[in-house]
Amino acid sequence: MENFHYDVKDALPVPRPFSARNAPHLREQVELGNFCLKGDRQYVCDKSRMMYLIEPQSYENVNWDLNMAFESRIRKMSNLGEKIDHLLRWIMDNVEKFRAPCDREKLSNLHTDFVCYRGLLTAIMCSVFENKESWIMGVTKYRGSIYMCQYDTAEKIHREKFQPERLIRASGWGYKFEQFLTAPKPGGRPTPEEPNNEKEEYVSVVRTRLGESHSLLFGAEIDAVDPKVLQKKPHLKHSTRRYVEMKTSRRIDNDRQNETFLRYKTIKWWAQSYLIGIPRVICGFRNDDGIVERLESYPLGTLAHLGKRFWRQEDSVQFLHTFLHFVKKHAVDDRITLFEFMPSSHKIKCMLLPEHSHEFSQLRILPPWYTDFMDGVLE
Repeated sequence: MENFHYDVKDALPVPRPFSARNAPHLREQVELGNFCLKGDRQYVCDKSRMMYLIEPQSYENVNWDLNMAFESRIRKMSNLGEKIDHLLRWIMDNVEKFRAPCDREKLSNLHTDFVCYRGLLTAIMCSVFENKESWIMGVTKYRGSIYMCQYDTAEKIHREKFQPERLIRASGWGYKFEQFLTAPKPGGRPTPEEPNNEKEEYVSVVRTRLGESHSLLFGAEIDAVDPKVLQKKPHLKHSTRRYVEMKTSRRIDNDRQNETFLRYKTIKWWAQSYLIGIPRVICGFRNDDGIVERLESYPLGTLAHLGKRFWRQEDSVQFLHTFLHFVKKHAVDDRITLFEFMPSSHKIKCMLLPEHSHEFSQLRILPPWYTDFMDGVLE
């Protein structure tokens, strides 16, 4: 999105170092449902894109070529203008899941404080240790719930528009890596030789609560189900703990690269998985030619231990809690409040968009087809 210049209504300091003594507890996540994006990102309320982890016998010397069928892939472009539309469609399809137990009255609201995608929450959690990436998000309040949407910054749009070929290829390698490790059925055969469609997704919709103050509903893209988890613990068949996250990273050849990995990647991987309750991340370490040389499995506790020189999980969780209080203070019914973070400023600016401005229309979070439907089914 373009840069907007409005009067700053308020600002939340992002202190460094940020030191939290007792971070609030994140309640165990409850998976309310799932949806898929298929073909050219058509929304489907089913599990048809759910994949299963197929682990190799050895994590060493795997020699996987991530360039396989690379030129034939269907590439996912950013800045699609989707906002949170797919998540809204899922809510419309599943309104009854928001009814409180034993409540036979007509629903009046979703009984949820915040609705968003996991990526937005991850960005907030990493802010207290971030010195590179800025972010901007909008929030609006409707029937007691606050809907939050992250937008592409002008810097990100410019960066991706002029992205060098090596970075475009590296981004595609991450999608291809998943093909080496997954199949549509447990025990199936991975098919990395086939072109992949980067636009397709399987999304889990979960509900949780941070401390006693903030209830959250968010969608998170899922890489795969780990069949071994279900074999050992069948009672987890509806838990997010049955999932596994997959990442790629350049192999580490020196101390500087190791510090970069520990400082920046471990916190993002940890925060992503922590939010939804995924217990481990599988990383494929590749060379500059896109050949995965070895795999490493990182339980969440290991990621937190590896990054402890540079970040603390308690600080990330406490700052998310603090920020959500800040959002509640400034969210307005049927209006859009922008929150912008620039690392160099050490603060998050808060701005209320003029109601009838071009920007308000451009950044609208809740389309009429959603509010009209919800007004019809909610009391």
